[in-house]
Amino acid sequence: MLYSIARYCFRNWVRIFFVWAVILIAVSVLSISIGPDWFNPGALSNTESSKALELLRKKLPEQASLASGHTGTIVFQHNDGILDKQEDIEAYLEGLVADKDVTK
Repeated sequence: MLYSIARYCFRNWVRIFFVWAVILIAVSVLSISIGPDWFNPGALSNTESSKALELLRKKLPEQASLASGHTGTIVFQHNDGILDKQEDIEAYLEGLVADKDVTK
C-alpha cells in the first residue's frame, strides 16, 4: 500500500506539490483569522506567586508597577519565617545584581 502511494506521489509530484501548497495556505489563513485570541497569557489565580504579586500591589503599588516588562519578582518563603534568613537573602540578591546575565 505504501508502495502505491509513493509511486502515485512520484508520478504526480506537481499535483502533490500544489495540494500541499493549498493546505499550507489554508492553515496560514485559518491561523491569521483566529489570531492571537486563542492565546491567553493571563495569570494563574490562587498560586503563591499571584498571591505575592497581589500583596505587593496592595502594600507597595509603586514597586508593583515596576514588575512589568523585563523585570521580575522574587518571593522568599521559609516555614519558620524569613527574618532570621535576612543575610542569606541579601547575599543571594547581591549575587543576582552582580550577575551580568541577569542584569542586562
